Amino acid sequence: MKKLFGLLFVLSAVPAFAQAPNSPVTYVFTNLPLWDVSGTYTNQIITNVFVDVEIVHQFPDGTLHGSRFALLDGDVDHNLQCIGPTFGKVTSTPTGVKLRSKWCATLAGAVSAIPIRGEVILLDETGIDPLSLSIVEVNSKAHTHFNVPGFGLGFVSSPPIPLPEGMNGDWTLDIDIVAEGNRLEGYGTITLSSGRELDYEVTGIYDPQSQSSKLKFVADRNAAGSSLSLTIQGPEMSLTHLRGRILGQKLGFPLKGDL
Repeated sequence: MKKLFGLLFVLSAVPAFAQAPNSPVTYVFTNLPLWDVSGTYTNQIITNVFVDVEIVHQFPDGTLHGSRFALLDGDVDHNLQCIGPTFGKVTSTPTGVKLRSKWCATLAGAVSAIPIRGEVILLDETGIDPLSLSIVEVNSKAHTHFNVPGFGLGFVSSPPIPLPEGMNGDWTLDIDIVAEGNRLEGYGTITLSSGRELDYEVTGIYDPQSQSSKLKFVADRNAAGSSLSLTIQGPEMSLTHLRGRILGQKLGFPLKGDL
């Protein structure tokens, strides 16, 4: 397993010994992943039989909102369309990152010239596979109701769906803080591998005896619902402790295997 590493790029002079940190720094994370599934997905299982297009946005608190369109069995005799909103949540567990979503759709169309109308509720549980960089199906349940007695739909398992381009879980944290005595103030930005940024105001306290600084991140609007705090050590601003919940995922450093 790769080890987490933090690369420090100090862009101004290193602070004098026993002084509060007072310079920009960048931390790069490669084994403490942050996943963002925001994007547009198209999944065509069999030509002219099932085409599924889903637009998803993942909020900083892990909430998922979006819309989904499906064309079912689009041949001459069968022409059914499902469309409706999706809602869900991203969470993390010791075994990985899980996505749970609910699709509430209306169905309309015709089968052999018979008008079909109805409702479809699809409950999906999926996960993120960090090796294939894809979303994989874990469990799926469908509830349907149609105006034609005896009419039903057969749902097939979805193959793995690639994550949005560039999303590999890596991320960086840029901090720019200024010391006023032992009080610290500044700004921080998380940049995901997709290029998406989350911004924070940073406040903190420096302890001259231990030469450690405790920093708290207050989310700006584009990061609302997320949280982050960390401890840095010495004039090198070495990261010693990190806790947070971002995009629905719980973050912790040091990793258990590094303790």
